[in-house]
Amino acid sequence: MRWTWVVLAGASLISCGGGSGKTATGGPVNTGGTGGPLNGGTGGAVDGGTGGTGGPAADGGLGPTSGVSVRFVNTFLPSGTTGPTLDLYDATPAPYGSGLFATPATPLVTGLAYGAVSDYVAPHLAAAGGTTILLMALPAGSPPTDTTDAVGIWPGADDGSHAQLTLLLENLGPSNLPGAGALDGLSSTIFVEKGDDGSGNVGPLAPAPPTGQAEFLTSTAPITVTPAPLVASYYFFVDDSCTPPLNGDPSEPGIPFLFALSTATPSSFFALFPASPGPHQLSVVAWSDAGLPTCAQLTARQGATSATVAAGQQVIAFVYGSSLSDLHLVTAPIRP
Repeated sequence: MRWTWVVLAGASLISCGGGSGKTATGGPVNTGGTGGPLNGGTGGAVDGGTGGTGGPAADGGLGPTSGVSVRFVNTFLPSGTTGPTLDLYDATPAPYGSGLFATPATPLVTGLAYGAVSDYVAPHLAAAGGTTILLMALPAGSPPTDTTDAVGIWPGADDGSHAQLTLLLENLGPSNLPGAGALDGLSSTIFVEKGDDGSGNVGPLAPAPPTGQAEFLTSTAPITVTPAPLVASYYFFVDDSCTPPLNGDPSEPGIPFLFALSTATPSSFFALFPASPGPHQLSVVAWSDAGLPTCAQLTARQGATSATVAAGQQVIAFVYGSSLSDLHLVTAPIRP
């Protein structure tokens, strides 16, 4: 069982588009392990509840349910065009100071397919009397006692703020270590929607949308860490609108450049695209030609998906895929 924790500040990690990192309220932190629509894996018994503060350990030596709510977006693609399906578990330190980790018998999330989003679930504390939360991933269907393919994906803490998080599961790159398992290269990036993750990263991910409107919080984070480097600019369409994001680059007017300017107001790591309440068709275009495109040139749309939004609602949208001709969008409404 392999456990490697990497914590990097969000400003140097990933960008919404255009090749530059961003700093913002609720920005991401990468906690890399050695590693569609809301129709993802099934959540655990607790569906994003507020968590308890007492009671006996659940199983596997875990502490009580935490006050943290977390969901997972699986865009991990080590190779090919479809990534592995995952089971997500709580983890707890093994006894006797062995340095290894034991796992409970029951996963938090079962069968999270590539490109899918889980329900919000409430993880357990790693041990009674503490605040630490440890989460791990296994290939779907692997026994929880697996010692080869298990990968640690998040060491966090419950600081009492009832944090609500999205963990983006993506590709850090192979470790090339002897005996590396099927999930070698799996990493996670934290997006703090509410509260504090115990490491000083706080929500919200963006200010509230304009009055009477919904908002898509859009990022190219997964597509920028595919196995093969991709060089392109990305454009995000809500229906056929060419309106730029609220916090976009003023040097690209009249086109929906998927880029969040760090000095813009409103401030967010995500590119912010407002939308009227109701159903919408979303798509993305990759542009790798020299020079800026016009709106009329952005016709090679990919990843078409639909989303119905209500006034005041915010929806995360990630661009993922295996190549510039294999782009997809996964949407994840933020729970109020």
